[in-house]
Amino acid sequence: MISQIFCIPSQGNHNLLTLAKFRTNHQRGGGKGASYSIRLVIFFIMFVAGLLWIYKYISKDNTEPKYIPNYSIPAGATGDNRYYLPIPCKGQLVHHSQFSLCYNEADEEASWVAYELTKKMLKLPNLPRKDRFEADTDINTRSANYGDYTGSGYTRGHLVPAADMSWNDTALTQTFLMSNITPQLSAFNGGIWRELEEDVRDWAFDDDRIFITSGPIFMDNQGSIGKQNKIRVPSHFFKAILDIEGNDKKSIGFVIPNAMSELPLQDYAVTIDSIEKLTGLDLYPELLTQELEDNIESVMSLKDWRFSQKRYELRTKYWNNN
Repeated sequence: MISQIFCIPSQGNHNLLTLAKFRTNHQRGGGKGASYSIRLVIFFIMFVAGLLWIYKYISKDNTEPKYIPNYSIPAGATGDNRYYLPIPCKGQLVHHSQFSLCYNEADEEASWVAYELTKKMLKLPNLPRKDRFEADTDINTRSANYGDYTGSGYTRGHLVPAADMSWNDTALTQTFLMSNITPQLSAFNGGIWRELEEDVRDWAFDDDRIFITSGPIFMDNQGSIGKQNKIRVPSHFFKAILDIEGNDKKSIGFVIPNAMSELPLQDYAVTIDSIEKLTGLDLYPELLTQELEDNIESVMSLKDWRFSQKRYELRTKYWNNN
């Protein structure tokens, strides 16, 4: 078969040589002109392609959601690279190394905090907890201070848990800034809020990457604390968790009273839409397309999330009483 393909009959040699000679002469005679024409055509194509690219860039809708499948941003990305931030921010938007917050001067605490948490982060060695609370010097109007909580009857509760950032020294230190702290009753802080925080870290392991938003809710007047600064006491707290890794995209939210609870965490689970209606926030405006937002934020399925029965028993037997 190979010999048949490449074998050239002898009687056709003269014709083939004549054709080859013709082609050689043709290339010699018109090579310069042909080469110039080809370059001209290539230049024209590149010029048109450049004009199309410029038009596409100028006409691009910058309000377009930035979510794409396999979404990935570097850990510690700041500013415009943080596509997971809620809106609006009725206060000062502050970007710390691994999380962002919106500080509300009128309440003297953050209206919300937002960050991403990954399995990769949590697999890093845990750094020792520092427990050194400091005023946040990035707050233009000054944050609350440590002494505002002394003798108030409320603990210094974290919105971004220290344990979520124990893999990074700078981020861990920043979780103890007073801009990340809110008045929480001890039985809430060390009870159901602790249980939720620990379950959330399990979910980060399960789903590789999750996006977390958390903050206070003021459904009724609980008064304020503080000698130097008046810190508004929340009646409830919310936490929203979004998983958009892979094909099984899902979300879940929680609204929990700032009080001791004997009820299972599942009893406080709500949809993201419910939290948004309650708080007036749009939690993931740039992270999700409108279609994904409609499909994910309006649905919540408890079976999609692993709740620890052991932690629930620890809370009701021991943590609530400490």
